Amino acid sequence: MRQHGPMPDEDPDSDDVDAWFSARGFSVRVSDHDYSEDVRSSPFGRDGLTRDHHVWVDLLASDGHLMQGGYGSGDTPDDAMKRARERYQQEQGG
Repeated sequence: MRQHGPMPDEDPDSDDVDAWFSARGFSVRVSDHDYSEDVRSSPFGRDGLTRDHHVWVDLLASDGHLMQGGYGSGDTPDDAMKRARERYQQEQGG
């Protein structure tokens, strides 16, 4: 049985994105794919902030199954992971 970490609001390692996602049953990894060209070629992405990002992270289930490719992006892996956390928080309503 998987042991769960602290409750989301009580996570003492909230600056550690890996631990933050793990506490929620997910993980993130740096993607092998650079989604910037995909973003630039989409109507909504031509002027988007992520069009010039070249580091992307994928969201994975705890068993390693890919949930969403290109879930966060940034100029560095840390930036991309933090943006993935921000996206998750926004999608979950807080």
